[in-house]
Amino acid sequence: MGSTTPEDFELMFKIAYESGDASQVAALYEEEAVYVQPGSEQVVVGRAGIEAAVAATYQFLSDIEVVFHESEMFEVVGEYAYCHGSSTTNFSLSDGTRHSAKSRSTTVLHRGEDGLWRLALDHAS
Repeated sequence: MGSTTPEDFELMFKIAYESGDASQVAALYEEEAVYVQPGSEQVVVGRAGIEAAVAATYQFLSDIEVVFHESEMFEVVGEYAYCHGSSTTNFSLSDGTRHSAKSRSTTVLHRGEDGLWRLALDHAS
């Protein structure tokens, strides 16, 4: 799984993340991608580890909605695309309370040999 253009990747990610299916999310990462998320001291390297980290998050969250805000920087250079922006994730916790979390992220997409764009680096804070 991946996006045919870097510009469409954000929508693909939104759909996958809101699905609550960690394998769909992980499929949007390169095999050796690096993943760092807010509040985590852990750096995860590799699609399998990313899938496990996302699955652990889904144990506590439901009714997820991701709202991407306009990117502060988006540039495509050859086989790579660089993006710096922000988003808001709305979700429910297991006790039913509704919450919102804002984050800033820096991501690097890479176009693979199959022509699809996937995350090589995903760092949010």
